[in-house]
Amino acid sequence: MSNLTRRSALRGFAVAGIGLTLPSIIRISHADDLYLVDDLSRSDLALYALLQFDGDRTLPRQFKFPDHVRTGEIWGIDVSHHQGRVDWSDMPDQGVFFAYLKASQGKSFRDREFGRNWLAIKELRSQGKKIHGGAYHFLSAGFSGEEQATNFIDRIGGKLDASDMPACLDLEWDFEVRNGRVMPNDRWGALSSERIVRKALSWLAAVEQATGKRPIIYTNAHWWQERIGNRKDLAGYPIWIADYSKKSLEAEKPREIDGHSWTIWQLTDRGSTSGIGGNVDTNRFSGNEKDFYKAFQIT
Repeated sequence: MSNLTRRSALRGFAVAGIGLTLPSIIRISHADDLYLVDDLSRSDLALYALLQFDGDRTLPRQFKFPDHVRTGEIWGIDVSHHQGRVDWSDMPDQGVFFAYLKASQGKSFRDREFGRNWLAIKELRSQGKKIHGGAYHFLSAGFSGEEQATNFIDRIGGKLDASDMPACLDLEWDFEVRNGRVMPNDRWGALSSERIVRKALSWLAAVEQATGKRPIIYTNAHWWQERIGNRKDLAGYPIWIADYSKKSLEAEKPREIDGHSWTIWQLTDRGSTSGIGGNVDTNRFSGNEKDFYKAFQIT
């Protein structure tokens, strides 16, 4: 399913609350690897939140690297297999200072492009280029945090290098897939906020121990308010907010979660840079370069 078709379906999903048909969600390419194929991308879910809670964008934000990178600001992208084959060679010169890469999802699923993307960024770093890579995992409601941490840790190879960004836990809507159809119910809805937080904390603790760096959390304020509420158990973890709303774009800051300040803001899915044929999720860090290194324990 193309991004356009998927997003048209999600628009109907958000407005009417109906199910939508998707092809098989996985393709088995290797005896040990279950590769993601038609999983919903981060931008799909962020657009769902936009339509469901904030209204459509009157003036879509088109962010172009390097034209829109302002002096002193830190910008980055996040990618998955949805972007296809990425050419990273010119990214640092385009103003892409960091990039998060999807590594895994749930207990068994893996992103087929992760290994290639991960090694490409490390090669650029070895050449002295200013670009830092991080890996993220999409947390599923149906498996334990420990099982999912094992999948992620195995995928990234364990310990992170000093120049790597910390691991990221993607904690947001986990729509149920039933007989090839995405149903309008978030699987997290079957769990109490206490159980959701406990699952997240078990993943975060296991990954921090394995990688040597404190992970960050990617989420949406609307989902967090509904599923986590005012719980403070996750305080202390840096927060990456997805917020495409017109109000936030005009204010140049995202809607924050009560008790948490934002560290990274994913503000659009319509970024463009050389090396990626279509659009890409675009993110802004909350501080300057010195703040970046301190926040992400990079030496």
